[in-house]
Amino acid sequence: MNFFKKIKASIYDRAFYKSLNEKTVSQSVVYILSLVFLLTLIYVGILSIVVIPLIHEAKDFVLNKSHTYYPDELVVTVKDNTVSTNVKEPYFIKTQPTNNTLPRNLVVIDTKSTFSEKLFRDYNTPILLTKDSVVTFEKNKVDFDKEGKPFLDNKNSSVMITKIEGIATTTTITKANVTKAINYIGSKMGFITPIGLTLVLLVLWIVNTVLALLLSIVGAFVVWIIEAQVFKNETNFDHSYKKALHLGTTIILISTLNMITTFTIPAIVYLVIFITLAYINLAPGKKHVHHHTHTEHKNHQS
Repeated sequence: MNFFKKIKASIYDRAFYKSLNEKTVSQSVVYILSLVFLLTLIYVGILSIVVIPLIHEAKDFVLNKSHTYYPDELVVTVKDNTVSTNVKEPYFIKTQPTNNTLPRNLVVIDTKSTFSEKLFRDYNTPILLTKDSVVTFEKNKVDFDKEGKPFLDNKNSSVMITKIEGIATTTTITKANVTKAINYIGSKMGFITPIGLTLVLLVLWIVNTVLALLLSIVGAFVVWIIEAQVFKNETNFDHSYKKALHLGTTIILISTLNMITTFTIPAIVYLVIFITLAYINLAPGKKHVHHHTHTEHKNHQS
Protein backbone atom coordinates (compact mmCIF):
# COMPACT_ATOMS: atom_id res chain seq x y z
CA MET A 1 0.00 0.00 0.00
CA ASN A 2 1.48 3.34 -1.02
CA PHE A 3 1.83 6.21 1.43
CA PHE A 4 -1.21 8.28 0.42
CA LYS A 5 -3.49 5.23 0.35
CA LYS A 6 -2.20 4.46 3.84
CA ILE A 7 -3.24 7.95 4.97
CA LYS A 8 -6.73 7.37 3.61
CA ALA A 9 -6.94 3.91 5.20
CA SER A 10 -5.75 5.32 8.54
CA ILE A 11 -8.71 7.69 8.58
CA TYR A 12 -11.26 4.94 7.93
CA ASP A 13 -10.73 1.32 6.85
CA ARG A 14 -11.71 -1.53 9.16
CA ALA A 15 -9.87 -4.12 7.09
CA PHE A 16 -6.70 -2.04 7.28
CA TYR A 17 -6.87 -1.80 11.07
CA LYS A 18 -7.45 -5.54 11.32
CA SER A 19 -4.34 -6.13 9.17
CA LEU A 20 -2.20 -4.03 11.54
CA ASN A 21 -2.03 -6.98 13.91
CA GLU A 22 0.29 -8.64 11.38
CA LYS A 23 2.51 -5.55 10.97
CA THR A 24 5.44 -4.40 13.10
CA VAL A 25 5.48 -1.35 15.37
CA SER A 26 8.44 0.06 13.42
CA GLN A 27 6.33 0.18 10.25
CA SER A 28 3.74 2.33 12.00
CA VAL A 29 6.44 4.56 13.52
CA VAL A 30 8.00 5.11 10.07
CA TYR A 31 4.54 6.04 8.78
CA ILE A 32 4.15 8.68 11.51
CA LEU A 33 7.65 10.03 10.82
CA SER A 34 6.77 10.39 7.13
CA LEU A 35 3.35 11.91 7.76
CA VAL A 36 4.62 14.49 10.23
CA PHE A 37 7.53 15.39 7.94
CA LEU A 38 5.20 15.89 4.95
CA LEU A 39 2.79 18.09 6.90
CA THR A 40 5.62 20.06 8.51
CA LEU A 41 7.12 20.63 5.05
CA ILE A 42 3.78 21.98 3.82
CA TYR A 43 3.49 24.24 6.88
CA VAL A 44 7.02 25.63 6.49
CA GLY A 45 6.37 26.15 2.77
CA ILE A 46 3.30 28.26 3.55
CA LEU A 47 5.21 30.06 6.30
CA SER A 48 8.01 30.92 3.88
CA ILE A 49 5.55 32.73 1.59
CA VAL A 50 5.00 35.20 4.44
CA VAL A 51 8.49 35.24 5.94
CA ILE A 52 10.72 35.53 2.85
CA PRO A 53 9.39 38.97 1.76
CA LEU A 54 9.83 40.22 5.34
CA ILE A 55 13.45 39.00 5.38
CA HIS A 56 14.17 40.71 2.06
CA GLU A 57 12.59 43.89 3.43
CA ALA A 58 14.73 43.67 6.57
CA LYS A 59 17.86 43.09 4.47
CA ASP A 60 17.07 46.14 2.35
CA PHE A 61 16.62 48.22 5.51
CA VAL A 62 19.87 47.00 7.05
CA LEU A 63 21.95 47.62 3.92
CA ASN A 64 20.40 50.84 2.65
CA LYS A 65 18.75 52.66 5.54
CA SER A 66 19.94 51.61 8.99
CA HIS A 67 23.29 53.42 8.79
CA THR A 68 21.50 56.73 8.15
CA TYR A 69 20.25 56.67 11.74
CA TYR A 70 23.79 57.07 13.08
CA PRO A 71 24.80 60.77 13.10
CA ASP A 72 27.90 61.78 11.11
CA GLU A 73 29.45 63.76 13.97
CA LEU A 74 28.88 61.29 16.81
CA VAL A 75 31.85 59.43 18.26
CA VAL A 76 31.22 57.13 21.23
CA THR A 77 34.21 55.89 23.23
CA VAL A 78 34.13 53.08 25.77
CA LYS A 79 37.17 52.93 28.05
CA ASP A 80 37.39 50.92 31.26
CA ASN A 81 33.66 50.10 30.88
CA THR A 82 32.83 53.81 30.93
CA VAL A 83 31.12 55.65 28.06
CA SER A 84 32.05 59.13 26.81
CA THR A 85 31.17 61.11 23.67
CA ASN A 86 32.39 64.08 21.65
CA VAL A 87 29.01 65.83 21.56
CA LYS A 88 26.93 68.01 23.86
CA GLU A 89 24.67 65.92 26.07
CA PRO A 90 21.95 64.87 26.43
CA TYR A 91 22.30 63.86 22.80
CA PHE A 92 19.21 62.75 20.90
CA ILE A 93 19.35 60.33 17.96
CA LYS A 94 16.04 60.90 16.26
CA THR A 95 14.07 58.69 13.90
CA GLN A 96 13.71 59.61 10.24
CA PRO A 97 11.09 62.31 9.62
CA THR A 98 9.23 59.94 7.28
CA ASN A 99 8.92 57.22 9.93
CA ASN A 100 5.56 57.55 11.65
CA THR A 101 5.67 54.29 13.57
CA LEU A 102 8.65 54.83 15.89
CA PRO A 103 9.05 57.27 18.81
CA ARG A 104 10.75 60.54 17.95
CA ASN A 105 13.81 59.84 20.09
CA LEU A 106 15.22 56.50 18.99
CA VAL A 107 18.25 56.70 21.33
CA VAL A 108 19.26 59.22 23.98
CA ILE A 109 22.86 59.47 25.23
CA ASP A 110 23.36 61.05 28.64
CA THR A 111 26.62 60.15 30.36
CA LYS A 112 26.65 63.27 32.55
CA SER A 113 23.40 63.09 34.52
CA THR A 114 22.72 60.83 37.48
CA PHE A 115 20.43 58.11 36.26
CA SER A 116 16.89 57.86 37.56
CA GLU A 117 13.86 56.02 36.26
CA LYS A 118 11.98 59.33 36.02
CA LEU A 119 14.75 60.78 33.84
CA PHE A 120 14.56 57.79 31.52
CA ARG A 121 10.78 58.01 31.18
CA ASP A 122 10.91 61.78 30.62
CA TYR A 123 13.24 61.30 27.64
CA ASN A 124 10.49 59.23 25.95
CA THR A 125 12.98 56.91 24.28
CA PRO A 126 13.24 53.11 24.09
CA ILE A 127 17.02 53.23 24.69
CA LEU A 128 19.10 55.39 27.03
CA LEU A 129 22.89 55.14 27.06
CA THR A 130 24.44 56.31 30.36
CA LYS A 131 28.08 56.39 31.40
CA ASP A 132 28.05 52.74 32.47
CA SER A 133 24.76 51.18 31.33
CA VAL A 134 22.26 50.62 28.54
CA VAL A 135 18.73 51.25 29.82
CA THR A 136 15.63 49.87 28.10
CA PHE A 137 12.07 48.91 28.89
CA GLU A 138 11.08 45.28 29.32
CA LYS A 139 8.39 45.88 26.70
CA ASN A 140 8.09 48.85 24.39
CA LYS A 141 4.56 49.98 23.55
CA VAL A 142 4.23 52.67 20.91
CA ASP A 143 1.03 54.76 20.96
CA PHE A 144 -0.09 57.87 19.08
CA ASP A 145 -1.16 61.28 20.35
CA LYS A 146 -4.08 63.38 19.07
CA GLU A 147 -1.94 64.69 16.21
CA GLY A 148 -1.02 61.18 15.16
CA LYS A 149 2.57 61.45 16.37
CA PRO A 150 4.06 58.29 17.94
CA PHE A 151 5.19 58.20 21.54
CA LEU A 152 6.21 55.54 24.05
CA ASP A 153 3.50 54.47 26.46
CA ASN A 154 5.55 52.53 29.01
CA LYS A 155 3.86 53.53 32.24
CA ASN A 156 3.29 49.91 33.20
CA SER A 157 6.52 48.51 31.78
CA SER A 158 9.48 47.82 34.04
CA VAL A 159 12.92 49.29 33.35
CA MET A 160 15.85 47.02 32.46
CA ILE A 161 19.42 48.19 33.17
CA THR A 162 22.30 46.35 31.50
CA LYS A 163 25.72 47.23 32.86
CA ILE A 164 28.55 47.74 30.37
CA GLU A 165 31.16 45.17 31.40
CA GLY A 166 33.96 43.06 29.97
CA ILE A 167 35.37 45.65 27.54
CA ALA A 168 39.08 45.46 28.32
CA THR A 169 40.35 47.63 25.46
CA THR A 170 39.31 51.11 24.41
CA THR A 171 36.54 50.89 21.84
CA THR A 172 35.56 53.74 19.54
CA ILE A 173 32.28 53.77 17.65
CA THR A 174 31.94 56.03 14.61
CA LYS A 175 29.62 56.13 11.63
CA ALA A 176 32.32 54.53 9.50
CA ASN A 177 32.62 51.61 11.94
CA VAL A 178 28.86 51.20 12.14
CA THR A 179 28.49 51.25 8.34
CA LYS A 180 31.24 48.64 7.97
CA ALA A 181 29.56 46.36 10.52
CA ILE A 182 26.16 46.81 8.84
CA ASN A 183 27.58 45.92 5.43
CA TYR A 184 29.15 42.77 6.87
CA ILE A 185 25.89 41.72 8.53
CA GLY A 186 23.96 42.47 5.36
CA SER A 187 26.30 40.33 3.29
CA LYS A 188 25.51 37.35 5.53
CA MET A 189 21.74 37.84 5.56
CA GLY A 190 21.36 35.91 2.30
CA PHE A 191 22.03 32.71 4.28
CA ILE A 192 19.37 33.48 6.89
CA THR A 193 16.37 32.40 4.80
CA PRO A 194 17.45 28.87 3.78
CA ILE A 195 19.24 28.11 7.07
CA GLY A 196 16.44 29.52 9.20
CA LEU A 197 13.65 27.70 7.36
CA THR A 198 15.63 24.44 7.41
CA LEU A 199 16.12 24.74 11.17
CA VAL A 200 12.41 25.50 11.66
CA LEU A 201 11.54 22.44 9.56
CA LEU A 202 13.83 20.12 11.54
CA VAL A 203 12.82 21.44 14.96
CA LEU A 204 9.09 21.27 14.22
CA TRP A 205 9.45 17.80 12.70
CA ILE A 206 11.31 16.44 15.73
CA VAL A 207 9.04 18.10 18.31
CA ASN A 208 5.79 17.11 16.57
CA THR A 209 7.00 13.54 15.96
CA VAL A 210 8.02 13.05 19.60
CA LEU A 211 4.69 14.53 20.69
CA ALA A 212 2.77 12.18 18.37
CA LEU A 213 4.68 9.12 19.60
CA LEU A 214 4.15 10.01 23.26
CA LEU A 215 0.45 10.86 22.89
CA SER A 216 -0.05 7.58 21.04
CA ILE A 217 0.92 5.77 24.24
CA VAL A 218 -2.12 7.37 25.88
CA GLY A 219 -4.12 6.59 22.75
CA ALA A 220 -3.05 2.94 22.99
CA PHE A 221 -4.78 2.64 26.36
CA VAL A 222 -7.96 4.08 24.83
CA VAL A 223 -7.70 1.58 21.94
CA TRP A 224 -7.12 -1.31 24.37
CA ILE A 225 -10.19 -0.36 26.41
CA ILE A 226 -12.37 -0.18 23.28
CA GLU A 227 -11.10 -3.46 21.82
CA ALA A 228 -10.71 -5.55 24.94
CA GLN A 229 -13.46 -4.21 27.16
CA VAL A 230 -16.11 -2.95 24.74
CA PHE A 231 -15.74 -5.30 21.76
CA LYS A 232 -14.23 -8.20 23.76
CA ASN A 233 -11.49 -8.76 21.17
CA GLU A 234 -8.16 -10.38 21.98
CA THR A 235 -5.44 -7.75 21.83
CA ASN A 236 -2.20 -6.59 23.42
CA PHE A 237 -0.39 -3.30 23.92
CA ASP A 238 1.70 -3.60 20.72
CA HIS A 239 -1.44 -4.00 18.63
CA SER A 240 -3.11 -1.12 20.46
CA TYR A 241 -0.08 1.17 20.01
CA LYS A 242 0.11 0.52 16.26
CA LYS A 243 -3.56 1.29 15.86
CA ALA A 244 -3.26 4.41 18.03
CA LEU A 245 -0.46 5.71 15.80
CA HIS A 246 -2.62 5.37 12.70
CA LEU A 247 -5.73 6.70 14.42
CA GLY A 248 -3.70 9.81 15.18
CA THR A 249 -3.60 10.62 11.43
CA THR A 250 -6.79 12.68 11.55
CA ILE A 251 -5.64 14.45 14.71
CA ILE A 252 -2.32 15.36 13.09
CA LEU A 253 -4.07 16.62 9.95
CA ILE A 254 -6.42 18.82 11.97
CA SER A 255 -3.65 20.15 14.23
CA THR A 256 -1.58 21.09 11.17
CA LEU A 257 -4.55 22.99 9.78
CA ASN A 258 -4.81 24.75 13.15
CA MET A 259 -1.15 25.81 12.91
CA ILE A 260 -1.74 27.28 9.46
CA THR A 261 -4.99 29.07 10.33
CA THR A 262 -4.11 29.81 14.01
CA PHE A 263 -7.57 28.47 14.90
CA THR A 264 -7.61 26.74 18.27
CA ILE A 265 -9.51 23.52 18.99
CA PRO A 266 -9.87 22.39 22.65
CA ALA A 267 -8.06 19.20 23.64
CA ILE A 268 -11.35 17.55 24.59
CA VAL A 269 -12.49 17.81 20.95
CA TYR A 270 -9.38 15.93 19.81
CA LEU A 271 -10.12 13.23 22.37
CA VAL A 272 -13.72 12.87 21.18
CA ILE A 273 -12.56 12.63 17.56
CA PHE A 274 -9.98 9.98 18.48
CA ILE A 275 -12.47 7.86 20.44
CA THR A 276 -15.06 8.12 17.65
CA LEU A 277 -12.58 7.06 14.97
CA ALA A 278 -11.30 4.23 17.16
CA TYR A 279 -14.84 2.97 17.70
CA ILE A 280 -15.86 2.95 14.02
CA ASN A 281 -12.54 1.55 12.77
CA LEU A 282 -12.16 -1.18 15.36
CA ALA A 283 -15.76 -2.31 15.54
CA PRO A 284 -16.04 -6.01 14.61
CA GLY A 285 -17.89 -6.88 11.42
CA LYS A 286 -21.29 -8.51 11.55
CA LYS A 287 -21.06 -12.23 12.04
CA HIS A 288 -22.46 -14.32 9.22
CA VAL A 289 -25.40 -16.42 10.42
CA HIS A 290 -26.34 -19.45 8.26
CA HIS A 291 -30.09 -20.05 8.19
CA HIS A 292 -31.11 -23.65 7.50
CA THR A 293 -33.78 -24.15 4.85
CA HIS A 294 -36.69 -26.55 5.39
CA THR A 295 -35.09 -29.01 2.93
CA GLU A 296 -31.77 -28.89 4.69
CA HIS A 297 -33.54 -29.53 7.99
CA LYS A 298 -35.32 -32.61 6.62
CA ASN A 299 -32.10 -33.95 5.13
CA HIS A 300 -30.40 -33.43 8.42
CA GLN A 301 -33.12 -35.45 10.21
CA SER A 302 -32.81 -38.30 7.78
